[in-house]
Amino acid sequence: MCKFLCALLLFASGPALASNIMTADCPPIGERGYTLQVDNRLTYSLSEKFVDRKGAESAKENEQRLNLLIARVFLPGLLFRASIPYSQIAVNGVSRSDFGDVTLEGGLTRKWGPWRLRALLFAGVPVSRWDRSAGATNIGVNAWSFGPNFSVTRYLDGNNYDLDFWAQYAVNFTNPATRIKAGNVFSYAAAAGAKVPLGPHTRVAVEQRGLFGDPNEVRGSSAGQWGKTQLSAGPAMFISMEKLLPGFQLWPIAQFDFYNRNTQRTALYYLKLQYNW
Repeated sequence: MCKFLCALLLFASGPALASNIMTADCPPIGERGYTLQVDNRLTYSLSEKFVDRKGAESAKENEQRLNLLIARVFLPGLLFRASIPYSQIAVNGVSRSDFGDVTLEGGLTRKWGPWRLRALLFAGVPVSRWDRSAGATNIGVNAWSFGPNFSVTRYLDGNNYDLDFWAQYAVNFTNPATRIKAGNVFSYAAAAGAKVPLGPHTRVAVEQRGLFGDPNEVRGSSAGQWGKTQLSAGPAMFISMEKLLPGFQLWPIAQFDFYNRNTQRTALYYLKLQYNW
């Protein structure tokens, strides 16, 4: 039996869904017994420009801090995960803090030679307090969402190199208070990494992420609404701290938007600290 307790520090934004696609063996996929993992994530993101569908920019500051608790249970060939956020958001100087919507996931994990695969189904559960007058400072979305996500890692030259891919399709439902249905969203992340001689297990990678959203629907019609596109890229690392702090690992990640349409231009800084025993 193997147990994991993870504490994470991250900065997140836009298309960066903070899905650690590098090093799919960390945590292991639960081939023997079970694995319990708990993550605590502190998040900060800042967006100062909104880019419309034609590429024109306008000032629209959006600042968010997020504390995200994630519990995962790995059974042989299976993974179950629950994510519970506590967030503080500020839009043009108006701030609000509260618990956000819960995300539940479950599905299959597999290991075939150099391949690591996960196929999950997720549900976004609208449990947060939602206030129509709060507008963009609402923490949650007051609507359900469902969909699949899939991740794959392929190790090369033993495990000296890795190619990684993650994708998700979210089907969003209508907010009953506003009768607005957010457009369905396809998002992905891809990375290429390599082991470097900086410790017992250290990897560096380049990662690219993207998001493509359908137009919102207002009272059943998408007239006058536009789809969303957001693309970002940046470096990522996995660092084992085994020599200094046995059982500790770090994931530093940075993402910067380079293309936006009908979304805010944001940046991501993400540092994940994990302790295993």
